Amino acid sequence: MLMAGTVETTRTVGGPDNVMWPIPTVARLAWAAIWLVFLGYPIADIVGTRYSPARAVIAWICLVGFAATYLFAMWICLSLVPRVATGLLLLPLGALFVEGITLALVFRGQWSGVLVYCGVAAGWTLRWRFLVPVLFALGVFMVVSGAMLGYAWADLGFITFLTVALGFTMLAFRRLIATVIELRTARAEVSRLAIADERLRISRDVHDILGHSLSVITLKAQVARRLMRSDPDAAAAALGDVESVARESLAEVRAMVTGYRQRSLADELQGARDVLDAAGIAFAVTRGNVVPPAPIDSLLAWTVREGVTNVLRHSRAHHCEISFEASNGGFVVAIVDDGVGGVANAGGSGLHGLRERVGAAGGRVEAGPGERGGFRLQAYVPQAATT
Repeated sequence: MLMAGTVETTRTVGGPDNVMWPIPTVARLAWAAIWLVFLGYPIADIVGTRYSPARAVIAWICLVGFAATYLFAMWICLSLVPRVATGLLLLPLGALFVEGITLALVFRGQWSGVLVYCGVAAGWTLRWRFLVPVLFALGVFMVVSGAMLGYAWADLGFITFLTVALGFTMLAFRRLIATVIELRTARAEVSRLAIADERLRISRDVHDILGHSLSVITLKAQVARRLMRSDPDAAAAALGDVESVARESLAEVRAMVTGYRQRSLADELQGARDVLDAAGIAFAVTRGNVVPPAPIDSLLAWTVREGVTNVLRHSRAHHCEISFEASNGGFVVAIVDDGVGGVANAGGSGLHGLRERVGAAGGRVEAGPGERGGFRLQAYVPQAATT
């Protein structure tokens, strides 16, 4: 009889939102075709029972037709996961039920096993509120028809239980797949919102620093333009104010940018923990007693920020590990995930900027697939960077 199995029914298509789509046609048909091995029971009935030639030919034709209908019904319902079939898409399921019931009544014997396929296809196709009465009616039909045809109660009970149980099992699989899709979509959205929140925070800081200063500069420039002919001294004073405010604004912007670029390693690790936890990615740090000096601490913190950003945006990982160690007269930080991996030494503008900063300190950055899959970002900063 047909037995339940675990099937991966979705694949991830690259993109910023990690959109989930059904598995390819070949994989759908292959998974459904595996279970056709249990048609060996009616095949054994045809071969082992003394069918007349005409009856055997008809039985073979009916069996092949039933298998084709089953494959077509499963191909449709698997292509819709996590949605369910509606309207005309329910016709293959209806045809499968008609064929299965007819074959079970006409050929009898071990042919009652074909009704298991009806329960399985119904579980993949119907909603809960429709599946319950359908499986109940199918079970009642199997018990009543089996009793009328003189089946042994032990065999009848087993096949009926198997049919109904597999129907509900397939429904559970379908709902599990839908839940996984929703969770992955939600995790991608959390990652996107975390990045958007960081950008919003930066833009808010820039607005707070420059908004007032630019307004003052604009006002002073207008005053200088109006007084340039009538009162040159007052215009010069206004221009002096413009220069002063501009210098102050420049100093504030530099201080803000320096604050972002020189954020401490401890701050970055805490931020990484918060954002990865929110994204549902397990996080571990291996640090030991490594305490880098301030300039190196800043570079390592920047590496952590860039590595965690890549994990959130590109990896679709479940686990991320950050490690620190003192090595070869310097310090090494590595960010490793178990996601989809990448191309060695590839990277966008973020990695390019990181290589420039670390390279300016005499260090190096390596980025590419990890030894056990996923992606690995590693930076080495020599001790000489402190001088």
